Amino acid sequence: MVPVSTDDISKMKTEGIDFTLPAPVDLGTLNDFTEWFNKQFGVNIPSADQLPAPLDKIIAKLATLDVAVEQFHIKVPGTASKDQNKLFTLAMSAIWPDGGGIDLIPGVLSIQGAVFGATNESPKPKSNG
Repeated sequence: MVPVSTDDISKMKTEGIDFTLPAPVDLGTLNDFTEWFNKQFGVNIPSADQLPAPLDKIIAKLATLDVAVEQFHIKVPGTASKDQNKLFTLAMSAIWPDGGGIDLIPGVLSIQGAVFGATNESPKPKSNG
């Protein structure tokens, strides 16, 4: 279940439809996905240990990243405002749970995850004041 928030849809013809997520949505890990896929469809996705080295260790590490959609926003303009820009925003995070990141300098510097974002929104014009 994914909660979605929207503005008044009765005005969609003139103002478009504005969807946002009121809270981040956790998608789980690649390991979670392979378990779900097997339960749903009875198909096994090959596991990381079936790959040759060093790919096996790299994929095994990536498969434990917990992925979440942090932000999702879309506005589709109505027909009365065709010159208005379409707006999109997507921001996702991928974090290793329980401090299972990658040590770059052990005990000093590590990567615990990453945040990725994309947008098609036009920047707001700068004011001269």
